[in-house]
Amino acid sequence: VTVLPADTTYPEVTWSSSDESIATVENGRIIACGAGEVTITASNGACQASCTVTISAPVRGVSFKETSISMFEGGLYRLTPLFNPVFAENQEIVWSSSDEEVATVDGGLVKALKLGNAVITATSVDGSFKAECAVTVQESTIIDVPDFGGDGEGFKDDDYNWEN
Repeated sequence: VTVLPADTTYPEVTWSSSDESIATVENGRIIACGAGEVTITASNGACQASCTVTISAPVRGVSFKETSISMFEGGLYRLTPLFNPVFAENQEIVWSSSDEEVATVDGGLVKALKLGNAVITATSVDGSFKAECAVTVQESTIIDVPDFGGDGEGFKDDDYNWEN
């Protein structure tokens, strides 16, 4: 912004954004915070100038926090894809498993089916970026609980003082 005339009484410029969840502005420098349309305004006393800025945010990458997980047969685990940038517009994912007999995935929810290894892949619809997580399915272990005596019917409500 150039304030004219150069010897004006109010040379200071105040900057503002119509929606700071989309963009902020510091000394004329626009900082993208999200995708969308925003109006940036420079004010100087009674004068002002505005500019409409459209910020698009295509996916530039996708990843998982976890690169590998271990699960027991029958177990469930939720994988959440992390997008770059975090405010990418199209965060749609296509999920797949390298071995659906070992582990399946539906919307990020991994289900361990049988002993073995599989790789869960999340592919972004925008840009076809991939994130992978190796899944190891372990055999479930059954623990034999000792008999503590009693009538075999387990604990009853009157076995506890529910007020404490």
